[in-house]
Amino acid sequence: HAWTWPETQRWLADSRARLVPWTAALKARLQAWGWMCAPSVTPFLCARPPHPLQAPVLRTHGVRLRDATSFGLPGWWRISTQPPAALDALERALQAAQGTDVTGPRAGAPTPEAAAMVAALQGAVREGQL
Repeated sequence: HAWTWPETQRWLADSRARLVPWTAALKARLQAWGWMCAPSVTPFLCARPPHPLQAPVLRTHGVRLRDATSFGLPGWWRISTQPPAALDALERALQAAQGTDVTGPRAGAPTPEAAAMVAALQGAVREGQL
């Protein structure tokens, strides 16, 4: 069985080492934007935006989120873990969909400390430290 082969196990360990910090960075960024994130131990999570989401606009920017209504979570979206550059693309798409700066001041906006933590996490992921 291929799952027992040493090269497969190395690939799996390498994937986990990469995906865990990417998932943490995704969750931190979403929460900084005011999203509510459900706990997850997978390379994806379900999250609810602070405002209704215009999924068709996101798709025009190449971003696809799965509506989680079929999971019994109306208003929530399933978002997969992606490389750090994809978080920037997600941010641009959300800004276009909402017609606002998703990281700008608003109710529930992150504190400067939270924003600094997100930036530090992103930097550590980019530099391979996480």
